[in-house]
Amino acid sequence: MEDYTEFAQNAYRLIQKKAEDNTVAQSLSGIFGWPWTIGTDIAVIPIIYVPLWERIRELYARNEVDSEVAGSIIRGTLSEIFVDIALDKFLGNIPLIGIYFNAICAKMMTWRLGILFTMLSARGEEVDVSQVRDCMMLIRLVFPQHDMFKFITPNKAHFIKLINGMTDIPQEDFNQKVDQMLDMMNNNHNND
Repeated sequence: MEDYTEFAQNAYRLIQKKAEDNTVAQSLSGIFGWPWTIGTDIAVIPIIYVPLWERIRELYARNEVDSEVAGSIIRGTLSEIFVDIALDKFLGNIPLIGIYFNAICAKMMTWRLGILFTMLSARGEEVDVSQVRDCMMLIRLVFPQHDMFKFITPNKAHFIKLINGMTDIPQEDFNQKVDQMLDMMNNNHNND
């Protein structure tokens, strides 16, 4: 079995760098509050998220995803991303106070999307958009953020293990793994 650890390590570093870049941009928008924060949220899509997606695809020697698939992926992430960051985003629109909350929100968004992009790229060339929402739920459970006042960077070893387990497997196996892990995580969460 081939070892994909170096690919996952490179993806982790890339996400970490983009999270730092996004944190700076989003923090600066928090100085002024609304509408600057909204403008920055829109601006980081082509500046942070699209290049992150493209670089991760390149790491795994995958072709670029066409814009229709990319749009479906974004729509599939919205409900899961905004469940946890709605309050951070609201507070981020308040001038000066927003600096801190925008920084936390930027890190969380970049990491969650980066992990999703890595899972989908590692899996294979094709992207099954029907599985995106479940992947986002899994990411939230595997790398939880329990405190809105601080951000915990995803554990590198856990990230590598998750990604390596998803690398170069058939789509059906990927879907089955995601479903099984979701069931396991939800059962553990319900038993706590």
